[in-house]
Amino acid sequence: MMETVIFQPKFKQQGNHDLVYALIDKLNVSVFWTNVEGNILGCNQYVVEMAGVNHRTEIIGKSVYDFLDADSAQRIRHIDQNVINQKQQIQIEEHGFVQRTQKTHVFLTTKGLYRDW
Repeated sequence: MMETVIFQPKFKQQGNHDLVYALIDKLNVSVFWTNVEGNILGCNQYVVEMAGVNHRTEIIGKSVYDFLDADSAQRIRHIDQNVINQKQQIQIEEHGFVQRTQKTHVFLTTKGLYRDW
């Protein structure tokens, strides 16, 4: 089982951006963050490998619908919307079938809301 941690780092300077990615790329868990529309804004190398792509730029700007089967993506997006609406952090077990790799993953996920305003 993998743990997914969702957070939104604030990058005031390019050096901070590089440091955050250097740190999260060393983690053996998937780390990614999205906007309220569900578009992925950033992720670590673990997510890149799990998605079966070569670089995070192939993930950024896309959503779970671009990587998971429709049922999994819809379930996960519904949970994301509940977190946003309730403004509560949750821990939940999620399942998703990654289309590119043809593998089902189980995630112990911590989801929380971060507002950059």
